[in-house]
Amino acid sequence: MLGFPTHFGMVPAQMKALFDSCVALWVKGELIGKPCGIFFSCGSRGEGQEVFAMSTTAYIAHLGMLYVPLALHGKTIDGSDEMHGCSLWGSGTIAGHDRSRQPSALELKVAEMQGKKFAEITKKLAA
Repeated sequence: MLGFPTHFGMVPAQMKALFDSCVALWVKGELIGKPCGIFFSCGSRGEGQEVFAMSTTAYIAHLGMLYVPLALHGKTIDGSDEMHGCSLWGSGTIAGHDRSRQPSALELKVAEMQGKKFAEITKKLAA
């Protein structure tokens, strides 16, 4: 699982540097078939977290990794009146522009669900 803050809907420079440093692993094919999921934070709703998630999957695919989405099938987050940073791409939080907001109970619950689902899928792939 990889966690990122979003910057204007884009991968932050530090994470791009991390992906760029994986060239040797890519050349050797060492990440092929390894599961990878994402979670993220953003300043406010509509700040590009889904665009960010889609752009991140391009890195994951080029490394040969298997993207594991949130996989809630609409449970929990659909129809919620609460503002939250989650999407079907991954769990998330809205940190606020000053980064002072802490994750809500719903955001933490969804993150835990994502972690459990990711672990289940990873176990199945390892079997």
